[in-house]
Amino acid sequence: MIHPNPNLHSIKDSILRKLQNAGIAGLNIQLIKKNFANVDTNHLTAILNELEKENQIVTLKHAATSHHYFLKEILDTHIATLTNYIETQFFLKTDLISIKSIHKDIKIYLKNEYSKHATQIIIDKLINEHILIPLKYANNFLYTHISKLIPYTTQKQTTQINRDKVLSAYNKLVKTSRGIKTVEIYKLQKELNVPIKQLWNFIMDENSSGNAELHKGDLSESTEEARLAAIEINGGKFLLVKFKNE
Repeated sequence: MIHPNPNLHSIKDSILRKLQNAGIAGLNIQLIKKNFANVDTNHLTAILNELEKENQIVTLKHAATSHHYFLKEILDTHIATLTNYIETQFFLKTDLISIKSIHKDIKIYLKNEYSKHATQIIIDKLINEHILIPLKYANNFLYTHISKLIPYTTQKQTTQINRDKVLSAYNKLVKTSRGIKTVEIYKLQKELNVPIKQLWNFIMDENSSGNAELHKGDLSESTEEARLAAIEINGGKFLLVKFKNE
């Protein structure tokens, strides 16, 4: 039987104990509901919201109805430790790294169960602090340390490229290539008649915000001009760019 108004403090304490026992793995909403099956769902949701307002738990909403919960004290402690670990790993590695890869590294480092949602919190924190840069590659985001992109992030041009002009030039090249959405950065620069570093900066900004994708293309089939205009990241050359027009 489901009780609509069981003892509030008793349920709160029980939730906090279960989150304490779960540690950095946290608990998803399905497990919490299973553990408190005798509590009305709306009442349970209200209690979780109240605990969050009291700054005792942290909720990560990774889907409309799929939430993950952590005891704030535990999450804060691990974030402080793991932020330094993750930043060091990104600084030392030369390749672009997926969140799946860094999550696997953390699990090995901690030698215990660990929530992938906590990894996302730390990644987002480092992005907000401009330590990590997200790069959209095909349908996924890969990440790299800011130090690997210094040529594109510290030498901003005084004249900013107008996005409308870039998209206009990009769409013109797409049309002439019979609808192929990836265009050579070299051809885009030639069409715009702007300094290549200025275009690089613009592309990297758009890529970081998810509005452009970088594609490697075929170096063996490319011209010398195309290779010189390619964006180089961690030793890899990206000849092509694809923009979202929205």
